[in-house]
Amino acid sequence: GSELTRLTDDPAENVEPAWSPDGTKIVFSRDRDTPGVSGDIYVMNADGSDVTSLTDDPGNDRHPSWPPNGAQIAFQSDRAAGGVNSDIYLMNADGSGVTRLTSGPSDGAAPAWSPDGSKIAYEESPPDAPPDGDAEIAVMNADGSGRTLLTDNDTGDADPDWSPDGSKIAFIRMLPDRSVSIFAINADGTGEEQLTNAELLDSGPAWRP
Repeated sequence: GSELTRLTDDPAENVEPAWSPDGTKIVFSRDRDTPGVSGDIYVMNADGSDVTSLTDDPGNDRHPSWPPNGAQIAFQSDRAAGGVNSDIYLMNADGSGVTRLTSGPSDGAAPAWSPDGSKIAYEESPPDAPPDGDAEIAVMNADGSGRTLLTDNDTGDADPDWSPDGSKIAFIRMLPDRSVSIFAINADGTGEEQLTNAELLDSGPAWRP
């Protein structure tokens, strides 16, 4: 916990940092106006220098995620729907070549790359989902094809994170009593198990390398 270093110094909110695979850069989202409502994706060197904007869109670009080879960045954005719902997008690491991977009435959020870079896990919410839940964990190929729902839960599943060997995905689930606990599931959707049983909120699961 020693040698705490401040990397950003900006009046806007800077959140959701993610390391590049080689450890030289950090990608993050920066709010333009109201926190959580409008933002763009930025990248900087690991020491906080050379902050560069990768997206510049009126929509809300969030949750950047690097693949293992560091060549591209996946992120979520509501740019195509004017804030109605979000989709998963892909761009080159320099911000060029933006490609939309998901489309339709369902929300796509919080992309997470598999360790081999072949798949992306993400949150998918149906168009009639209540504001406080009913998202599921889904997985698709890195080109957006082969979309598969892994969970089927009446409350809400979120924050997918792959195990280092790619065999499991950890995520959080809102339980009927409104608490949130950490679960894990096999990458094919089998073997779901509850890992924590919180009275309040467990969040942000991350696997040991």
